[in-house]
Amino acid sequence: MHDITEEHAASMKLIETEAFLDSTIDQSPFPMWIADLDGTIIRVNQTLCTTLNLTADQLVGKYNILKDENLEQNGMLTDVKRVFENQETVHLSTRWNDENAGVEGFAGGRDIQVEASIIPVINNGGNLTHVVCQWLDVTARTKAEEALKQRERELTALNHELAEGKQTLQSTLDGLAAHIVLLDEKGTILLVNRGWRDFAEQSGMPPDSNAEGASYLAVC
Repeated sequence: MHDITEEHAASMKLIETEAFLDSTIDQSPFPMWIADLDGTIIRVNQTLCTTLNLTADQLVGKYNILKDENLEQNGMLTDVKRVFENQETVHLSTRWNDENAGVEGFAGGRDIQVEASIIPVINNGGNLTHVVCQWLDVTARTKAEEALKQRERELTALNHELAEGKQTLQSTLDGLAAHIVLLDEKGTILLVNRGWRDFAEQSGMPPDSNAEGASYLAVC
């Protein structure tokens, strides 16, 4: 009679572990998928499907990360291959477009910016068994950062235009013989021409009293 107690216990342990992993993947708030040794997806969670606007049937058995043109075009395919060949964990950020994913029938998928962690799964013998990938959709953050950078570029250009305009105005006023000083609504000096500076110097006014930012009311 063969005692199968230990075999049964090991089998139950394996079932519990697989159930735990399934639950972890399914309930994860982050898009996740598992690939086989060839790079083909064998398991996805619902969060990934929702993020990509694709179904599990469209992804499982069809998408292969090693054939993803998005990664090749962005120069990141070499990094991904390190996971499969060297069993290294890789982190990358890339734009992902369904049309460049290398799979027909992905119409309707989203064009997103993702940060991905691609992790090798190693067994007790030190051999690669699967690859797990976790995505983070950073599309909204990326768009906000790009909008901020664009706004900064616009402000830089505007400041440059204002500086050029001020320089032009200064040159124009300096060419006039009249004593000219420009004030804001509080009487603060914004700009003076050469005629005013000469007049102030001849009148014995301290140089800083007729400079930009000084109070015209205090001087007069």
